[in-house]
Amino acid sequence: DILYMEYSSCRGLVKGESIANILAVDDDEDLCTLLKRALERDGHQVTVLKSGGEIREQHLRWADCIVLDVMMPG
Repeated sequence: DILYMEYSSCRGLVKGESIANILAVDDDEDLCTLLKRALERDGHQVTVLKSGGEIREQHLRWADCIVLDVMMPG
């Protein structure tokens, strides 16, 4: 349910004529692959990171939406 709410929020993000830039952060590779494919199929630009420690300031400036696994270890 939480993933669906985040995803549906991201679907509505459009900047003028461009699609949303989405940052997905999760340690589950299979989930990241699924999420990336689904969001890219809808036309979004997606960057996937495997941990919160990989997030850099440029990611935060770039992203219109962040999908974050709050239960990640560390």
